Amino acid sequence: MIPAARALFACLSITTALATFAGADSPYAPDQPEPGSVEAIAAATTEPRFLSPWVAYVPESAAIPSPTDYLGHIAGAPGELSRTAQVFGYFRALDAASPRVHVETMGKSEEGRDILLVAVADEATIANLADLREATAALADPRRCDESCASRLIAQARPIYYLNGGLHSTETGSPEMLMELAYRLAVSDRPEIRAIRERLLVLINPVSEPDGRDRTVDWYYRFLKGKTDYDNLPETSPPYWGKYVFHDNNRDTHQRGLALTRAIGDMYLRWHPQVMHDLHESIPFLLVWTGTDPQNVHMDPILIAERMQMSFQ
Repeated sequence: MIPAARALFACLSITTALATFAGADSPYAPDQPEPGSVEAIAAATTEPRFLSPWVAYVPESAAIPSPTDYLGHIAGAPGELSRTAQVFGYFRALDAASPRVHVETMGKSEEGRDILLVAVADEATIANLADLREATAALADPRRCDESCASRLIAQARPIYYLNGGLHSTETGSPEMLMELAYRLAVSDRPEIRAIRERLLVLINPVSEPDGRDRTVDWYYRFLKGKTDYDNLPETSPPYWGKYVFHDNNRDTHQRGLALTRAIGDMYLRWHPQVMHDLHESIPFLLVWTGTDPQNVHMDPILIAERMQMSFQ
């Protein structure tokens, strides 16, 4: 819906503007960096130009466990990968410690592993998720909600931004990164983070293909960890990931033949997020596909243009 897209675009624009003025005296203010995090992140980054000051540290919290506290190293540390049980264990520990985080199970994999959904926002939103879901469902259905209804609900609801991680199992970065992102959203006092927390609901699926994730992590530790003879490495990934499919599990949208597809589709019908951001990697980089084709040709051209504008933010 166009008003919801505008609301989200406005929030992201505010976030960018706030970041310009945040931390004039310190790149981390008003946060305090977790001891050792600045040095560990810098040491793990190949060049300084790849390191945004927004993520050049992990904020310290006396009450909420960080990924470092739980894993014993920074999220994404070189030579370390987290199995699904570790990733999910961290999110559940975050839920237990913070009123700004809620964790639920959105489905099961073919091999019986949980597929988690993590919600992050301010305390009032997390305490009121059922009403927010109902408002967003009404906004998504013009049969239930006319223009006056939509105006009223938009004033009390908020846009939902969904992040999907770990779809392609050998693209290993997103489950690690999402642990740190959720923690940062929950504890940081920087103005741009508070703006996200107070104006959006962030939903995170940290490992959408848990069977393949565990297979890939186990393969890495058995065959690849510590190997430096790059011309003579074993195969760099297992011969198959999930129970029924290899790389092309994201082509299953309409068939709903896979457990992960059904879980994500059912999540959409339950939450109706305005943005669904599927995280992928290309070589060592996270890949962002900025709102381009294919698109539904029956959508309003203004909506298509606004989606493109929002995606570039």
